[in-house]
Amino acid sequence: MRFKLGAYGELVPLAISGLTQPKRHDSLGFIEAFLHATREEPVACWIIGPGGYSYHLTKPRADGTQEIARHIQNFSGRKPREHIELKTLLEQSGKRHELHVVELSPKNLEFARTTMTQERKLDASNVSYRLGNIAETLPRGEPHVISCHNVLFYMSPQQANRTLEKLLRRLQPGGLLAISTNDEETIGRQTLEKTVGNRAEIKRRGNSVVISKKQPGNRKERAK
Repeated sequence: MRFKLGAYGELVPLAISGLTQPKRHDSLGFIEAFLHATREEPVACWIIGPGGYSYHLTKPRADGTQEIARHIQNFSGRKPREHIELKTLLEQSGKRHELHVVELSPKNLEFARTTMTQERKLDASNVSYRLGNIAETLPRGEPHVISCHNVLFYMSPQQANRTLEKLLRRLQPGGLLAISTNDEETIGRQTLEKTVGNRAEIKRRGNSVVISKKQPGNRKERAK
């Protein structure tokens, strides 16, 4: 990954440098349509990495593993709002729902919490917040929607692909997994399509890649 020097002397990935007010993710249109179409309640949604950005710079050890060289957090005016938009869609759908937020950075997680309850005055009684790494800390259960934009592209291609596979396994049949085009570029389009296989349909729109998991069509598929 290539970096440039930010306004405060921090290193900023070129893929997201200059984003002070991020564009609305194009996946929200797919999620909105899903919420209106589904009859299942409560609808369970996960949103991973909603606030600012936080990542590790690593350096290789002699044994081939990676050592964390520096942990970087940066907001640069980039307010976390994706969880706000998703929560708003859930409220507008009129369905009972639960939203689980997972974030690596304590500062980002607290910022996401306060923007929802204090700035937007949204009901957070059915919202949970988890601090941790996506590879190790995920909510229980099988969600209907997973929103994970610009998280996988901080990983190595191999780790990003393994994480994608893990999320896809946890997703409810018929559910949606949304990632960004940056994430897809990290994994590689051909690798992503091979990992997804015939289990799901891949749709691309603007800055988003939406993976729609298919419903089992017969007993043999359910056994898998």
